[in-house]
Amino acid sequence: MELITYQLALGFLLLLVAFIAIGLNIFNRRIKTNPQSTRTHPLSLIITIRDEAELLESNLPLWLNQDYDNDYEVIVVAEKGRNETDNAIKRIGEHPKLYVTFVPQSSKYICRKKLAITLGVKAAQNEWIVLTEPSIMPTSAGTLKAFASYCNGATSCVMGFTKFEPEAPMFWQYEHTLTALSAGNYANNHQGHRASAPLIAFRKSQFLEGNGYGEYQQYLCGEYDFIAAKYGSETRFAFTPSAWCIEATPSLSKWTSDHVGYQETRRHLRGKAAYRWRFYTEQLCLHGTVITSLAGLVCGLVFSFPTFVGLSAISLVALAAMFVFRTLHTHRCLKSLDIVIKWWKIPFYDLSMMWVLWKWKMKHSDMNASEFTSHKG
Repeated sequence: MELITYQLALGFLLLLVAFIAIGLNIFNRRIKTNPQSTRTHPLSLIITIRDEAELLESNLPLWLNQDYDNDYEVIVVAEKGRNETDNAIKRIGEHPKLYVTFVPQSSKYICRKKLAITLGVKAAQNEWIVLTEPSIMPTSAGTLKAFASYCNGATSCVMGFTKFEPEAPMFWQYEHTLTALSAGNYANNHQGHRASAPLIAFRKSQFLEGNGYGEYQQYLCGEYDFIAAKYGSETRFAFTPSAWCIEATPSLSKWTSDHVGYQETRRHLRGKAAYRWRFYTEQLCLHGTVITSLAGLVCGLVFSFPTFVGLSAISLVALAAMFVFRTLHTHRCLKSLDIVIKWWKIPFYDLSMMWVLWKWKMKHSDMNASEFTSHKG
């Protein structure tokens, strides 16, 4: 009788852990969109470019021809001497909203990407800055208006939501969406920690008063994350569908460098412990349920089955319930975002996230710190 009592206690504890894993699933959370304002402000859209001339030529005209009910300008900050970029801008032609400036080639001991952003901010004529990349494509002529409707009141920073192209690998789409929802949900309830995508709005006055990137200037990564962390005291997540954008599928080398770079960037961001606790707790419950459930099933099969039948049954229920509900919630969320991922792959993606993160950590630990900074001396 005492053995059965222990089995039931362990079984119900296992069920509790499984339901915690279900509840902590980020795809199970409803992201707050926050009330939007019908009033829009004049803004400056900054696009920095280095080697994405083809994407710039494709997406820049879409930004130049937005249906925006206030003044806005588009500032392209390019590397001087890049013929492909120069030719792409010439083919686009002159436009009353377009302004092009260049990064001087002589700059040293400073991240050229951050320098390009800083130059763009200083050249901007408006208080609200929208910073993005050539790889980001608005989904309609009203995208900028929908995104800018969040730039109001006491808001200091607005993070955008992007989806990869449908051709992107399914796991990349899964992880990209998970990261965006995690960052956006956290920002809606706290000061910003990291950016949800290379699409972010902030105030020019706060950026200049805060000395721009300041102490982060020399790091070769994290341009958007540092803005979210430093200037996102009142952050909003532009999650309304009309504000969504499409992001071009990155190359494998860029996908790798972005993930390894974040491992360096996150060391310098505020609130990293508070941001990660949910993920670590969820993964602990997820993997703990799998391990203990399988152990319970093995006990029921190897030892006297009637003795362990209760524990085996509860273990099976806990394991099945966790994966069924997590898969259903994730699939439903992805479907609402028009992201197509085969449902049977979701449990495998779910379990692999912790190990993928560990892989990036190990890759980062094998690199020298000087590889992440422009100051080598």
